Amino acid sequence: MMAMTITSLLLAVAFLAFAAWRLGGLPESISATVWALPRGGWRWFWAVWLWAVAITAFAPMVELLDAHALGILGFLPMVLLGFVGAMPLFVAEQRHAHNVLGVAAGVVSQFGPALLCVEWLYAWWVIPLLLLLSELWPRLDDRLAERWVLVAECICAMTVYGSVLTVLTTTM
Repeated sequence: MMAMTITSLLLAVAFLAFAAWRLGGLPESISATVWALPRGGWRWFWAVWLWAVAITAFAPMVELLDAHALGILGFLPMVLLGFVGAMPLFVAEQRHAHNVLGVAAGVVSQFGPALLCVEWLYAWWVIPLLLLLSELWPRLDDRLAERWVLVAECICAMTVYGSVLTVLTTTM
């Protein structure tokens, strides 16, 4: 389980770094990383990447929560992210449904950390801190206004990875 979680984290960080390099800066959201791929029929690669990240991130959570008969709370965000990843492949006008599924995946993904290691939910204090910093440093405000979705997605990921890794390292 530890290897799967670390693999997921490496997959996520590697592709986000690649996208930031190709796009010349951080994208607006994880979904915007699809535009870092070459033009043509490359959207399937983004879908496969998101599926791989979702499965390897949430499979350990499913197993950890299944000990309490709550494995569905790890399985639901995995499935929702799978739909988010598949949507650009099959639906031409998917933006609204894509956004709704993305928000649902983000919200549902926080149930697992709340049950496994609730301390990781304190990571959400990053947003008020960034807002305070943006008042003190105006240039940060412009960057943050364009990337608030990415910040929220990264906090969701941090709580998921952090809570799973905390539980795995404390039970070893």
